[in-house]
Amino acid sequence: MTLPPPIQVLAPGAVLLTGSAVPAARTFLTLAHRSRRRNGHPESRALIELLEALETAAAPGHSDATQTLAGETEPIEWISTEQVAEQLNCSTRNVRRQAPKLGGQLINGRWQFDSQAIAEHIEGAKTSWPQHDPK
Repeated sequence: MTLPPPIQVLAPGAVLLTGSAVPAARTFLTLAHRSRRRNGHPESRALIELLEALETAAAPGHSDATQTLAGETEPIEWISTEQVAEQLNCSTRNVRRQAPKLGGQLINGRWQFDSQAIAEHIEGAKTSWPQHDPK
């Protein structure tokens, strides 16, 4: 008995994925979803629905289980170099130099920063620096 190919075009607009094609498609679509979020693009409802269907199909022994990607994480609030410089009390030049360390993303030629990551950086800096106690 021969197995059918993992990808079959059933009709115009209808494709059947089986076997190794399911996790491959899921991996690709997960990367695309993360890339859209990272680059500040709006979420694609069709992409999320397709990912949820592939998650269900790939779950061994759980054909009735669904996982939602829409609520996976909160949307990232991007802030500019100028806003980070103000929060860190430093120059925009220094922020640009430190951008990779601060988790910055270069989007359309401009550094953008996750506001939560900057808040965590500031909080970490407060706790990691020894407090000077003048006597």
